[in-house]
Amino acid sequence: LLGASALIFLVYKLLGMNIMHIFERQSRSDRTQLMDPADDIHAIDFDAALQQAIESNNFKSAIRLLYLKSLKELTDKQYIDWQPGKTNQTYIQELREKPFQANFALLTNQFEYTWYGDFNVQKQHFIIIKEAFNTFNTAIK
Repeated sequence: LLGASALIFLVYKLLGMNIMHIFERQSRSDRTQLMDPADDIHAIDFDAALQQAIESNNFKSAIRLLYLKSLKELTDKQYIDWQPGKTNQTYIQELREKPFQANFALLTNQFEYTWYGDFNVQKQHFIIIKEAFNTFNTAIK
């Protein structure tokens, strides 16, 4: 038991986490204040940001922008209620009984895999994903 506790403590220290704050709840307003202002989907110029990401071969960011643009489209059509503190899985649940829920779930998985994965996205992979997002956004219009 002592060894397991020491191992857990070591992992928290290596990850840079403060063990004293692990059981504290963060209020919704605290989470919102910590959010990057660039994450407000209503304030992003998606066309310009996407073009800049593609021109700099930052396909990982471009995929993220495509995902955020889809969230904005879904919000504008009132299919989801976008909030900074919500998870992607919450948005999938909000789309239940919609014919495009399964497609959005696949795009969400693709986004999470590429955004949180530790690898470089190649241009040919990006082109396929971009087409899937464009098809989805067209379908919900």
